[in-house]
Amino acid sequence: MYASVRTLAVAAATVVGLLVGAVPTAQASAPRSAPTDDVIRVATYNVMKTTRLANKWSWSKRRLALVNTVRDASPDVLMIQEANLQRWGGGTHLDDVRGLLGSLGYQITSTDYSNCTPGCTRGAHIFFAPSRVSLAALPTGAPAAGMAGMSTIAGVDFGGTQDRNASYAFLTPLGSSRTTLFISAHLPTEKNGEGERLRVAVASALRPWADGLIAGSGLSGVNIVIGGDFNSFQRRQPYGAQQVLANSGLIDGYAAPVKVNGNYSTVNYTPKTRKYKGFPPRPYFYGRDTTRIDYIFSTVAPHRHEVVLRLTAKGTFDNNYRASDHNMVMVDLPLR
Repeated sequence: MYASVRTLAVAAATVVGLLVGAVPTAQASAPRSAPTDDVIRVATYNVMKTTRLANKWSWSKRRLALVNTVRDASPDVLMIQEANLQRWGGGTHLDDVRGLLGSLGYQITSTDYSNCTPGCTRGAHIFFAPSRVSLAALPTGAPAAGMAGMSTIAGVDFGGTQDRNASYAFLTPLGSSRTTLFISAHLPTEKNGEGERLRVAVASALRPWADGLIAGSGLSGVNIVIGGDFNSFQRRQPYGAQQVLANSGLIDGYAAPVKVNGNYSTVNYTPKTRKYKGFPPRPYFYGRDTTRIDYIFSTVAPHRHEVVLRLTAKGTFDNNYRASDHNMVMVDLPLR
């Protein structure tokens, strides 16, 4: 069975672990069940660039927490943001992330930067577990994976705003004939009118870009999954990137009937924890209107949505699993 190839350190989840709003320590630390045979587990994670903070939260202190988090979550497909080409440790940040995830058996789908505009940040990538998922062979001979600059995808001038890449990959679960197009994206972060204009422009172009890639693939019946850090949330941007993607017919993973840690944000910034610069001692519990800027949207209805947290018995973050100021988001999707 499909579940038998998965690391079963994530055995059956307790009922408490599946309840939205449960006691944080019970909810975030409950064992995680393997997905059912008809789904694949998809995650997105902004791993935070190497230049963001120094000292206690430097990349050298966080990098092994990435290994622990991914090993524990064990997604089939992992969309990464902010693993870029900044120099680190004799190579680049992306080189190190590839090595760390490679130690867990994951492969990157593409490092072809030729279609990324000059100067764009190449930080959005897609990794997959080849024991469970493979790159598809496209009938037209088109590349099964690649990337492009967001300014190219959206056909807009980014001006003085940093252009960024989006990566794509056609992936097929082993033992299945159903191929899915995955897109990893990190939308502009600027908190001004120009940043919002660009976020909306890129979000508006992602579904047409995906449709065009599928048309050029020679495949039919291809589902779409778009995930990443959209830097947009409902209370601040009710008509922002997340709403644009919903209007395009894609379904937010948060619509899943099972939500784990649904009252916790996907990024650890709140007005009350601002002084911690994204690394508060414990996650902030939202009674309602949870702030989410990291999303997984798809053309199929999700089964399960999880904000991945690992807490101590006291309800504080376990720093052995805290690789970023973001929390991993993981969704089970019926894509087999």
